[in-house]
Amino acid sequence: MQSASVLKIFLKPLLPYKEVLDVYDQGLELPDDVTIIWPDDNYGYMKRLSSPKEQKRSGRSGSILSFFLSG
Repeated sequence: MQSASVLKIFLKPLLPYKEVLDVYDQGLELPDDVTIIWPDDNYGYMKRLSSPKEQKRSGRSGSILSFFLSG
């Protein structure tokens, strides 16, 4: 089954920002292969990073930083 092996290479991201972060913090359960991408607060401050438990997930995690250029 080639199609099944192709599907394994696609990421399943979750970017918990604003309301979604609140829902996640209240116990939203994710499949273990979902990658959590932690965003900043649009001012360059990280709201949070992965806990030791979250670091052990097979989906792993990452972060994304937004910035605004003016001038």
